[in-house]
Amino acid sequence: MNPGVAIIMRLEFFFQETSLNIRRHALMSLAAIGTVAASLVVVGAALLLACNFNFWIQQVASEVQINVYLDRQLTGKQAQTLFSTIVDLPSVKSATFVPREEGFERLRRSLNLDPELLNIKNPLPDAIEVQAQDPNQVPVLAETLQELKGVKDVVYPTQLTEKILTIQHIVQVGSWVAILLVALATLIIVHNTIRLTIFARRREISIMQTVGATNCFVMVPFLMEGTFHGLVGASIACTILLVGYGYLLRLISNSFPLFQLVTERSTLINLTLVILASGIILGLLGSMVSTLRFLRDTPNP
Repeated sequence: MNPGVAIIMRLEFFFQETSLNIRRHALMSLAAIGTVAASLVVVGAALLLACNFNFWIQQVASEVQINVYLDRQLTGKQAQTLFSTIVDLPSVKSATFVPREEGFERLRRSLNLDPELLNIKNPLPDAIEVQAQDPNQVPVLAETLQELKGVKDVVYPTQLTEKILTIQHIVQVGSWVAILLVALATLIIVHNTIRLTIFARRREISIMQTVGATNCFVMVPFLMEGTFHGLVGASIACTILLVGYGYLLRLISNSFPLFQLVTERSTLINLTLVILASGIILGLLGSMVSTLRFLRDTPNP
């Protein structure tokens, strides 16, 4: 027989067996699909929460400002040269030069000082307000700025920055732990569902082994079934998450216009791909583990 024809016939047999098995055990298939969908909705919600929490942290962190105070002995040209050097640093997001006169005016307004105090000598030096590209870079950037020639002092909210970084780390670790626990629970449930299906077809498997079918040949339909469960469950989960998140975005934009959520299309596309891939992997692994375990415990006649 032509090898190409043989491969096509095998694939046709595998698809027929998978389709037949799903129809025969529709309730168990629905249970597996529902379990995968529910679990991945929880996983997706945790990922969305983590993405939004990181987004909020980034927004707060973007307001963390490093104040660089220049040496009063610098000339105007030297101060502008130093400013250009700081702007060109790769970890600097933005920088604003604040002349000493403007700094003193800000101080007067913030403290509501008497205008008569404007006659006193301005004690402030020229300054540069710097924002980092990444909040994790703030302490290192502050040290780099302090080492520049012409910089008198560098000041930034140390405690606030440390708290932001600590919260970000806790959220990331907590999200991954929750996702792994839910994924493990899903894997166990899919494994048990496929195991029940295999047990119900143990006589058919025994007959296939008797006529010479290899373990790999026996496994393929069950692997395809598990993949089907995972893919359909993941698709349902993606639909629920995207529809629910879209509704939440509209609700918040109408009720709390100043409160922002992640709306980047790339983030939502990546989330969808992660959920779909997770569903396929969980379904495939669950069916593989249960099939291998059954074939290992059942000697080939």
